[in-house]
Order: sequence, then C-alpha cells, then structure tokens
Amino acid sequence: MQGSEKEIQNLLVIFFAVAGAFVFGVWFLVDTWRIRQFSGNIKRGQKIWSRELPDNSWQYLLSLRQDVLHPVANGRLNEFIRVQGNEILVFSQPEKIHSTWLCVGFVNRESPLREIEYRMSLPGIIFLLPFTLFGVLIFLVSFISYRKAIDSFIERNLNEQNLKPSTFQPSNTEAL
Repeated sequence: MQGSEKEIQNLLVIFFAVAGAFVFGVWFLVDTWRIRQFSGNIKRGQKIWSRELPDNSWQYLLSLRQDVLHPVANGRLNEFIRVQGNEILVFSQPEKIHSTWLCVGFVNRESPLREIEYRMSLPGIIFLLPFTLFGVLIFLVSFISYRKAIDSFIERNLNEQNLKPSTFQPSNTEAL
C-alpha cells in the first residue's frame, strides 16, 4: 500500500509540473502576441527601463492627436504610435532582429517626468530570469576564481623573486 501511495504522489507531482509548464507557456504566448498588437490596453507589459525623452521628442508626442501607422506589404504593422487620451504606445520592430521578447514604449503625457517606459512581457521576463541569474553566477564564480589565482600568482612570484628584476627575454619566433 505504501508503494502505491508514493507512485500516486509522484504522478501527481509530474502532472502538476507539466500542467504548470503548459499554463505558463500559454500565458507566455498570449502575452507575447498581445504586446505587439495595435488594439488592446495602451499600458501593457512590465516596465524594465525608462529614460527622459529629449525635448523635441517630448514635444512631438505631446502634439500627436491621431495614430501613426506604418504597415508593411503584408498589412502587418511593424511600426506604430497609438494615441489614446494622455497615453501613447510605441512599437517598432527592429529590421535585423526578430525576437520573441518584444518591447514597447509607453508614454504618459500627463507625467511631469517626460519619460518613456520600455515595457516587456512579464512571462517572458520570468522565463529568462533563472537563466540570467545562472549566467551571472557562472560569470562571478569564474571571475572571482581567476582574479584570486592571478593575484596569488603575482604575489607568489614577487615573494620568490624578492622584487628582483626579471630575467625573462622574449623569443624572436617568426609567425607561421
């Protein structure tokens, strides 16, 4: 009886892991699709960065009263500025990069900060976070290890040489 309960628990864990991954995947795909659509909420995605707009850009966005659309041959909007009240959504697909992690610009014309917020899909950010943290961790461990080894090597050689000038002479080998 004990073995049977353990198998059922394992199957439930697997089922919920697969179901969770499926639900997350659907959320990711729907949110990624929605972020680049012309229709829908103006303020979408999660703010990842913001910066102050230059005065000429800010004045241009303040003056806009209608949408700016740039469709391509197939009718798809690769660039647009959507105006709704005091909010503006800006999307522009880079020419050479086609990424799943799309980014839009959001501007609130009532804000005293005169800034544009760059916003991305929240599930996309969540998906990348563990890989980013793992990459940074590998970099830090590698850097710290090498830094210590290099510093230690220099210190050992300084102690062994007792600060005597080096007798090393570079060889004059010809390049192949």
